Amino acid sequence: MSLLATSLIGNVSKILDKFIPDKDLKVKVESELVASINDIDKAQAQINLQDAKSSNLFQSMWRPTLCWVLVLSFSLNFFFSPILAIFNIDVPQADMSVMMPVLFGVLGLGTLRTYELKTGVKK
Repeated sequence: MSLLATSLIGNVSKILDKFIPDKDLKVKVESELVASINDIDKAQAQINLQDAKSSNLFQSMWRPTLCWVLVLSFSLNFFFSPILAIFNIDVPQADMSVMMPVLFGVLGLGTLRTYELKTGVKK
């Protein structure tokens, strides 16, 4: 389960404390919420798998393309721009406030992929 889902469940649990006095009912509602989130995660994983298997390049290559765009943007900001600044060549910078959330999302997906490989889910 993702960190976001875990945080969501923790916050919902606090809200349920205020509205559901019966502890057994509260546990049941929380378990149904966890089951629903797990179902959504599984469905998204299946969609991702079908995307990756697709013979259509626009469908199967969007993640790798996004990664290459991020690599090029980071290279521009942190490698080429400082070197070119030595020669007084001003290079426009990529907007990091936009790129960082995308990078964190991609790294999260990469972490899940590594986990799949290590656990033998995907070879």
